[in-house]
Amino acid sequence: MEIKKIDYSKSTEDIFYKILYPIYAREFLFGDDYESFALTISANFILNSKQWDCILKHWEEKETILTNEELFNSTETISSDDSAKVWFKEKLNQMEIKEDRKEHPYSIFFFIDDKIVMEQDEKNEALWVDYMKIWTYFHSEFNLNYNETSDLIKGMVEEHFKMRSFTPSLKEVDMGLGWKNISK
Repeated sequence: MEIKKIDYSKSTEDIFYKILYPIYAREFLFGDDYESFALTISANFILNSKQWDCILKHWEEKETILTNEELFNSTETISSDDSAKVWFKEKLNQMEIKEDRKEHPYSIFFFIDDKIVMEQDEKNEALWVDYMKIWTYFHSEFNLNYNETSDLIKGMVEEHFKMRSFTPSLKEVDMGLGWKNISK
């Protein structure tokens, strides 16, 4: 039986978070050897050199976060909370902030791949977080409870975007409906 590799070599985009990360999240987050990680990916995918450069960049960024002494003491093992921080930091790096003060005067929207994943609602003093794309992942993958998830999101949003963040709340509806014309 021949295993067919999926060919993404003609793609010009960074496919890491769209295609590879969902499949290899554990290997990426908990792996400590880039060559082994790359070998695992190359067993199933054909990629171009630019894509390999992006994967290496993401790996090095993860390693930088993991070796940051403010986050970790080198004699400690990595806790699920620390792994959650690495995962969310990667998500924050993918986010783009957009506003439409004319249509939504009290909202700041956070997009990943043209989909709203969070909304800073200044009128109601809430940071709405997409339940399916963000919130549940903290519980299912890292075993964080509601308060741990809320505190982690609030603190990291404030630090990453250098802005005051409200207490996160769940938003279970499709956040993309009705917000198609939001621009920077």
